Amino acid sequence: MSFVDFKETPTVDTGDTVHYGSDQLKELMQIFNNKIVSNRRLTIKNAIRITDHLEVQSPAALPTAPTATNYVNLVVDPADFHLKIQQNGGTLIDLQAFALETNVLAYSNPSNNVLGDILKNDGTKYGRLARGANGQVLTATATDIQWGMITNSSVSSSAAIAWSKLDKTGSKLSDVADTNMPTPSNGQVPTWSTATSKWVNQTPPGSGTGEANTASNQGVGGVGPFNAKVGTDLQFKNINAASSKITVTNDTVNKEIDIDVAQANLTLSSIGGSITDSQYPNTPTGKTYGIDTNTIKHSTTNAQGDIMAYDTTQTKYIRIPRGTANQILAVNSGGTDIAWATRTIPNVFGGINTQSGNGSTKIFTIAHGAGTTPTKYAVTFASAGAGIGQRFPADNEGPGFYVTADATNLTLTYGFAPAVGANNLSWAWLVFT
Repeated sequence: MSFVDFKETPTVDTGDTVHYGSDQLKELMQIFNNKIVSNRRLTIKNAIRITDHLEVQSPAALPTAPTATNYVNLVVDPADFHLKIQQNGGTLIDLQAFALETNVLAYSNPSNNVLGDILKNDGTKYGRLARGANGQVLTATATDIQWGMITNSSVSSSAAIAWSKLDKTGSKLSDVADTNMPTPSNGQVPTWSTATSKWVNQTPPGSGTGEANTASNQGVGGVGPFNAKVGTDLQFKNINAASSKITVTNDTVNKEIDIDVAQANLTLSSIGGSITDSQYPNTPTGKTYGIDTNTIKHSTTNAQGDIMAYDTTQTKYIRIPRGTANQILAVNSGGTDIAWATRTIPNVFGGINTQSGNGSTKIFTIAHGAGTTPTKYAVTFASAGAGIGQRFPADNEGPGFYVTADATNLTLTYGFAPAVGANNLSWAWLVFT
């Protein structure tokens, strides 16, 4: 809204019983007495000192935002009673809540803003706690928090640490020693005894005179590699490729038997299963896709009425969302693309109007009901009596009537008055707005 500033004037009225002084002084007093004076505001240039406190009451509704960019409103928001700044355009800045997503919390010295630093309270205020060194974690003491390495005393006795997380370097596993086995002899090893459910000291089998070993295949299914034991010779079957689709290679360097698929010898007709998305060709050529037997759809959004159109920027067909209600698909003004547009549908009024001629009246009106002067209109006679004087191929007479329009009526002006008759004049009419 616009304001009218108070003006200084050397001439004032003398006032009377209902004035505080001049009219403007009365308005000033009304403003200070919490009254609204239309189109008036105070413009104070001197500094204002408030010795106790400033009380600001929330309005019933937010005021109109300032229209000038160099003005702001300081107001208590009636929605939450927070003191806020209302900017040009209506944006509200809450002065009682500090939002991290709309404000910047940082040290004024840029060198104190380091990635990974956190804010820690020292008992009086929050200050910068620099990030720790590589591998350090933040731990709590009895009175503070600090960066440090994890120590043995820091690990709770109830911590469930898996064996896979332990590093044997520098550690001692004493489970076997805790079984109280007798002192072993040279060369003996711990061996589990199912009879006593304990570890016992035993000389490893085969370390002395040897023993009669056997070999067998232990699996439930499949073909085992063991063939036979002949004397001290354990004999195993060869691994053979039954067709050219498999290769078997003796990798002597790595002491491996490498089995691989000869992909060049495979044919799609001999392979079962389904082809995955990654196995389909990215750029198929010369293919025909039946839309009744295949599904083409957007990866995330598919709405009834969406269409596909080619996009030269993306060099592919993309999804065009359906338009809103009653929109039409049209080529843009530059003739370079298609887009949904809101169609303009004119309001159409019309009908048949019937009146009676009296032999002298030449002007007739038809109320069209459009409420505004139509942009286009037309009237034609719908009875022989209304067509008096119309141009026919056999004569040279001028038009029987001409038509003008205003916001209420279509006015027909005849050159000759139509004949007398009851309801002998009928016109068909149309107006467009």
